[in-house]
Amino acid sequence: MTNYTIQRWLPLLFLVSLILQTSLVMAKTGTGLEITNPQQVYVVYTVEPDGVDQGEFEAIIDNQLSQANIQQSPRDDAQLFLRVEQHAGEYLLYLDFSRKMFYTVYGKCFSKSGFVWGRYVKDISDVDELNEDVEFLINEFVEEYTKANKL
Repeated sequence: MTNYTIQRWLPLLFLVSLILQTSLVMAKTGTGLEITNPQQVYVVYTVEPDGVDQGEFEAIIDNQLSQANIQQSPRDDAQLFLRVEQHAGEYLLYLDFSRKMFYTVYGKCFSKSGFVWGRYVKDISDVDELNEDVEFLINEFVEEYTKANKL
């Protein structure tokens, strides 16, 4: 590369570097799992297949949440959804966390509820495997949730 080529590209590289540095400084860190009063979360269960016992999922989730000192309590601003469906003889598992988010546009504050964390498992062949997957996903959620909320 000649000296002239370097001189020609140097201002552009400097500008790109400046833009990237500015965006990194302005970017807010966070996972979306951060909430007020994180010691309480509300779990909503939707278990569609008839041969599946919702009580087993409740026990697994209760155990993991209580070990992390998180209580289950009704609340509108933060909910953990567990959904189990069955299609073509196999189970589908969803575990999603929804919360109310606040944002400001031109000085006005707005809020919107939305999913900020979620996992999905498909092709689950039996109930034992389904229970193992529920335990794996709730462990992952609790780990990330407690880390985000410094519990």
